[in-house]
Amino acid sequence: MNQNSEHYYLIFEDWSMDPNQWSILIDSIAVMLAIVGVLIGFFMYRKQRKDKSKDAFGFFQSSLPELIESIEEAIVDLKEFNTSLDLDRFYNPILSASLNDKFLTKINLVHLNRYYHNSKKEKLSNFKQLLIDSNFFW
Repeated sequence: MNQNSEHYYLIFEDWSMDPNQWSILIDSIAVMLAIVGVLIGFFMYRKQRKDKSKDAFGFFQSSLPELIESIEEAIVDLKEFNTSLDLDRFYNPILSASLNDKFLTKINLVHLNRYYHNSKKEKLSNFKQLLIDSNFFW
């Protein structure tokens, strides 16, 4: 960079500008880079949200067979408990470990709800009903 008391230029003398013009150019480049950075951050955040919602749905789907089995075992245990009360022979029901582990706390419900809201709107009501019915699990 060659320096004159009035003008500064970079590479070619035809590109000479005074200090105020250089300041404006550098500031405008910085503002544009900041805007581009915010846009990149926004798109990365959006992709991360989609990925997390897909992961939550995948974990939820893979855990459903175990949950169904646990609920069936809990129903059998509760039926045996009910009949033991009728026979005056007390039977202590044992809930399955899956129900005791608080199944739905392992799943991020916010991400799962986002997945149903964005990808499976027709099944969103079923998911919400599961959440209402899941008070049994807690």
